[in-house]
Amino acid sequence: DDGAANIYSIGGGAASSVFVLSAPFTSNGIGPWQQTTPLPVALTTATAAFSAGFLYLVGGMNAAANAVATVYSAQAAADGTVAAWTVQTPLPVALWYPGVAIIGTNIYVIGGINQAGASVRTVYSAPITNGNIGAWSTPPAAQFPVVIDSVALVQVAGWLVAISGEGPGVF
Repeated sequence: DDGAANIYSIGGGAASSVFVLSAPFTSNGIGPWQQTTPLPVALTTATAAFSAGFLYLVGGMNAAANAVATVYSAQAAADGTVAAWTVQTPLPVALWYPGVAIIGTNIYVIGGINQAGASVRTVYSAPITNGNIGAWSTPPAAQFPVVIDSVALVQVAGWLVAISGEGPGVF
């Protein structure tokens, strides 16, 4: 084994998408894709994060084109398959295209688009314990400087880094 890991494709651009696909990823490239446990409902424009053997799927838009506040988790196996998806503590508001990342034992959500179609700049965080998400809060003084959606969030050495994104006023 040369440090094999898995990459995932969850949901998709079609409002009817429940697919969850995984593929092994090694220094030799990406292996064949396989279908694994589907989402319990169709979602598009949701955002995922991975930590400590669990996948987390946050927000998105359902088949009726409504933003959702739903958060799911599923335990991932070494072979790329995932267990059944579990409903977690919902976001305080429904969002699609939120930015999502995990640092340590906390999950963070930045920006997104609300049900009215407006980009937001709110930051939410919640603790994670054994794959379960606790209550969401808005950290003090943690508003993002501009409204933003479609932002890629990554954790680098304990820092939360926002890359790109869209929205009025994005710098």
